[in-house]
Amino acid sequence: MSQTQDIELGVLLPDDNHKLEKRGLLTSSSLLQDMVRWSPLGHLAVWASFLFYIFGLETRQAEDLSVCGYDMIAPFWAQFAFAWLCFSGGELTVRMIYTLTESVDISPAWPLPAPGARPSKIIKAALRVLSVVIAMSMCGFVAIPRCLFPPHQFMVESFMVGSCVLMSAVAIMYSGITRIMLAPFIFFCCFCVHNYNVGGPWFFFGELGFITTYIYFCTVGLHPRLVAPEDFSVVWWAISSGVPAWVLASCKFHSIFLCHNPAESILL
Repeated sequence: MSQTQDIELGVLLPDDNHKLEKRGLLTSSSLLQDMVRWSPLGHLAVWASFLFYIFGLETRQAEDLSVCGYDMIAPFWAQFAFAWLCFSGGELTVRMIYTLTESVDISPAWPLPAPGARPSKIIKAALRVLSVVIAMSMCGFVAIPRCLFPPHQFMVESFMVGSCVLMSAVAIMYSGITRIMLAPFIFFCCFCVHNYNVGGPWFFFGELGFITTYIYFCTVGLHPRLVAPEDFSVVWWAISSGVPAWVLASCKFHSIFLCHNPAESILL
């Protein structure tokens, strides 16, 4: 059988960039080694810079003790760091889920479809649409500040629910993807919901937890198994995600200004 026929039958993939063979995952090293790749380290550095502002530089108490509460009073560079983290996480979600559903056969933890089956068009569409909803939600709760509470909170809740569904679906259908982030993510989301009406440090703790675990799901769980190390460019990542993040942060900065100064709005 020729290589062209093999490709048409799905035995080989024409996509050499990911070096996936027989519709499987890249051979990945240990979880610890995956965590020290450039992608998770870059996202961790951006997230750490925002946390350094909150815990090391900010002397004021946010009106609402939460990540978005501190984002409301943060200087622009810290708002940009948070926007960068969220935009990059959303973009990574869409790109990794598309690659996963396009290039990898289903290998369920228990036999839902037969192992090695291609994802159906419905599964592909559902996972891809869900990834887009999550990405839009992550960008949405950045661009729409907490002072515009109803739409902002809708975006936050869409992200939490959508991410729980997506991570669970990936855990069930793709046994080669590590599930280590799923349990803590669901725990931190439930922790936030439980402390939602109380607020305070426990709610803040839950927020920090589910943001961190989701970013690591993308950068440690998915990325190393779908993208070869030599195919990731730190410079390209910084430019391609940093510029849109700057636009998001600028929109949020202006929205916060209008929340505090409604008379300045051109619509009034």
